[in-house]
Amino acid sequence: MEQKAHILTNIRWLAVSNIIVKPIWFIFLIYSTRFLGPVEFGKYMYAISIASVIFIFFEGGIDVLSMRTLSADSTKFQKFFSHSSLLKVIINFLVGATFISIMFFFDLSVSNNTVILAAVIYSISYALLTHFRYIFRAFEILKYEAYSILIEKLSVILLCSLSLLFYPNAETFTICFALAYLITGMITLLFITKNVGTLEWKIDKNYLIDEIIKPAIPFAFMGFFMIIYFRSSTLMLNILTGRDDLVGFYNAGYRLVEGFVLFPAIIISPIYPSFVRSQANPEFVKALLLQSTRLIVLLSLLISIPIFLLNENVITALFGTKFTPSSLSIGIICLSMIPVGLTWIFGSLVAAIGRQRKANYFIAVITGLNIYFLYICLPAFGLIAAAVITLGTNIAISVANIWLVRDFIDKIEFGKLFFKLFIPIPFVYLFVYSNISTNYFLFEVFTTIAIMVIIYFIVNIIRLTDIKRLFRSS
Repeated sequence: MEQKAHILTNIRWLAVSNIIVKPIWFIFLIYSTRFLGPVEFGKYMYAISIASVIFIFFEGGIDVLSMRTLSADSTKFQKFFSHSSLLKVIINFLVGATFISIMFFFDLSVSNNTVILAAVIYSISYALLTHFRYIFRAFEILKYEAYSILIEKLSVILLCSLSLLFYPNAETFTICFALAYLITGMITLLFITKNVGTLEWKIDKNYLIDEIIKPAIPFAFMGFFMIIYFRSSTLMLNILTGRDDLVGFYNAGYRLVEGFVLFPAIIISPIYPSFVRSQANPEFVKALLLQSTRLIVLLSLLISIPIFLLNENVITALFGTKFTPSSLSIGIICLSMIPVGLTWIFGSLVAAIGRQRKANYFIAVITGLNIYFLYICLPAFGLIAAAVITLGTNIAISVANIWLVRDFIDKIEFGKLFFKLFIPIPFVYLFVYSNISTNYFLFEVFTTIAIMVIIYFIVNIIRLTDIKRLFRSS
């Protein structure tokens, strides 16, 4: 019970911080995409994608290892964090300097190298910020991560809004984006030194190799393959078609998926340390898996299904008429919310119980197939191929993670759960494509969600006790 209470407290901190800022953040994401337009937004996302792929290759799996190690033994903090942070700083600045040098000798298909330079600064800042936040997760004091999230989002909104107001182009927008993450990273490090512990500057080379670099290798491969399949569509759309607008269309859809990731992040981040400590208690893990799956898949369906079924009206309303031609593709990409949510749940358990090495074999094969199909299909089918392959890749990754932790899954209960979760889909499909449907898309969206919610009440997926508990927590 003590463990569950602690989890709920941490979920509450993350939930409150996101409830405060996320409505504004969501509006910012939509309108920044709209104001930049497909071409400028495509340039921005292409630069971010290039930098992300380069930097994740050298990330080394240190973040996940940090959470796993310190969740099990918090007394290792000072020595471990000092070594891991130094390693992150050295790696990121070396990679950044090398990448900046290379970009002056090679054409990266970006009209202004300033975009790439700003993307590199963002990647360095984001890498360090992420590492700091994993320390809060390991110590289960997520209120400081909640503060960090507030600072991050508000900084981005403020600085990038000024950019959109005065200089609405990819260059200025990316510079402001990078600056916001640099500021947030410095403040987050201050939170750690004030509330967790300070750094020590005695570096042990053997400790660095044996306790950090070697154990982090499986997580490093995971991160590398994940970012490759995540960013490959963006990069290959630009390389194979040469069209910034297609990159912009594709990332408008994935921007909605990234917005959805808020929900599994709120739920799974506090649960991860319990996964690490509770390997010997499979019944407890089964209960956590079942409840987190019920909530995350429920949310993914309630969000993604209306967007997919009503894609043209919803996408036009969100991003404007420039994005209307891509509405079906964006709708398909949004269906990725379902497998992405599952990957958050079961992928976290895979990492927590030490099965990441096995997962990497699956991820490597899936990543290779993803790139192969993109190479074959993009020139002929363009954006729709990128959307379908993205959805298929996310489904394959989630299935692989579920397979690897099948001994922690109550198959009968999970079978019942998934059957109930997908019951409303035929009903809302019939509603949308029936004569009952109207031209008022807001009515259709709300009615679609209402039909799903009513059915979920009937089949006991949504319970009155959950709502009462939510209001009491509030």
